[in-house]
Amino acid sequence: MTALDNYLWLEATGHWTETPDTPPREVIVSFRNTSLVLSDLSENVLGHWALAGVQAIDRTGDTTVYSMNSDGTETLRIADPEMNAAIAKVSLGEILPEPTRIQKTRRLSLVGPLVALLIILIIAAVSPGLAPLLATRMVPPASERELGDRMLLALMESSGPICPETPGRRALDSIGTSLAANGEAPRIRVLDLKQTPVLALPGDTILMGSATLKTARAPEEAAGWIALARATDPVADMMHDAGTLQNLRYVFTGNISPRPLESQIAGDWEPPTTAVIQQALNSLHDAGIDQRPLYDALIRYGWQPDPENPVVMQENTRSERLVTDQEWDAVRAICSE
Repeated sequence: MTALDNYLWLEATGHWTETPDTPPREVIVSFRNTSLVLSDLSENVLGHWALAGVQAIDRTGDTTVYSMNSDGTETLRIADPEMNAAIAKVSLGEILPEPTRIQKTRRLSLVGPLVALLIILIIAAVSPGLAPLLATRMVPPASERELGDRMLLALMESSGPICPETPGRRALDSIGTSLAANGEAPRIRVLDLKQTPVLALPGDTILMGSATLKTARAPEEAAGWIALARATDPVADMMHDAGTLQNLRYVFTGNISPRPLESQIAGDWEPPTTAVIQQALNSLHDAGIDQRPLYDALIRYGWQPDPENPVVMQENTRSERLVTDQEWDAVRAICSE
């Protein structure tokens, strides 16, 4: 066995900057026979870096910055010690000074953003609601899926991996499809969310808590949690929870800390507003799915109905079942398979 064989199929997260003008993008780096494969969370391949041409251009602590060319216009930053050791075994491995041209460009490019930042800080001090509103509007629909992937990758580092593709996952996707009036089903992932039953990410990505599915009493309850997640605005909620500094960071760099998501699942779950719950119940009714399982589940999770602003319940109109008993058992055991 060679040194290379010890590292085959090794994977780590990294930050890929395609050009100096684009923000870093979080990617999965896979070590293969002759190359590093860069892909997003959906396993879409973004590029291949030949191992023979990879060279280190900077190193700070455990983090190494790599490039395929001496001018460093395209870079890959990796903080995983094992992956860095693997690359060092087979790549050029040379630490090069950062190109002077890039240093000059960076210094010049700082002037405009600093002036703009100062203006926005002054406005944000006068109107605290401006920063999250501005940051939310800076996320175009086409970029929401990428932002959601980056947040999920960061969340996985603290909460563990998503549960693998199984028959139960496919049955859960079928439940999600029953709520998609336009035929576009949400992308559902299951992982350990501690006490949080469900979490919505940008890009119509829904995270289901493994404990929530394990204790769910009916397929209609799972459908209810999905409907509840889809009734929220994950981009606006994330920016609101992130705070002014993180909002401004996203406006100027395209990056945002995953801490707001991590804090959401760290403590007790807070039920959404009555308006969000009502919207979820309406979605269930429109799809012909019984609303009662979600209502009862919310009560079990600590929600207290407001007697002055009660939700409106409607009778179920669906006759066929969402999934079979066998499929439902597989859904509840997704993370146990």
